[in-house]
Amino acid sequence: MITKENEEAFLEKMERYTHSMNCVPGGRVSIPAADLLQLVRMAAAGRDAETHQTRHPDDEAIDHFATAMRAKMRRSREKKGRGGWQAAPSAHLTYLLVEHLEKGDPVDVANFAMMLHQNGQNLDKIVVYAYRKAIASVAGSSELTD
Repeated sequence: MITKENEEAFLEKMERYTHSMNCVPGGRVSIPAADLLQLVRMAAAGRDAETHQTRHPDDEAIDHFATAMRAKMRRSREKKGRGGWQAAPSAHLTYLLVEHLEKGDPVDVANFAMMLHQNGQNLDKIVVYAYRKAIASVAGSSELTD
């Protein structure tokens, strides 16, 4: 088991070793395999500990969600030939976003929200208003419960 004291002693040993090699040509320097392996493990453990200490769960969730968004966009481009959202009017993107709300996949909704955001557009208020009116008109019908 590597303790903090063991690590410090080992690092001091490596520092002395490094200083003793100052005038030795690079091709003639060799580090014992066990010492090199311990250095690699310590570096990896330090990197993992630093990553877990500094990463907020929100950041982790956003990264995972962005990966899902990216994969869905790629599939739409490659399999369905979709594209051109950069030139799409906000009314069209808003309509697609609202349409996908009903389909239930939050990744699709997020991709349309991303498109609007990247285009510097807001949700089109007329489309949202029309959607609300349509929902209100069927509120008492069986269409909402199916």
